[in-house]
Amino acid sequence: QLNLSMVFITHDLRVAARLCHRIAVMQRGVVVEIGPAEQVFTRPQHAYTQELLAAIPGRGHAGQAAHGGLGAPVAA
Repeated sequence: QLNLSMVFITHDLRVAARLCHRIAVMQRGVVVEIGPAEQVFTRPQHAYTQELLAAIPGRGHAGQAAHGGLGAPVAA
């Protein structure tokens, strides 16, 4: 409506889901998925996005993520 954009950076995906129309998911400084918020939250394509969503309290099974999990080291 106002032709404005805002970059909102958060680790709380529940807040992002309520505030954002489009979501970009970053892993280690690289955008791995971007799209409409509803699509990212209901049909995540990237494994990291799937892990993040599974880690939301009450939504999935935290601690059972694949591919090294969310706590995998950023650098060796």
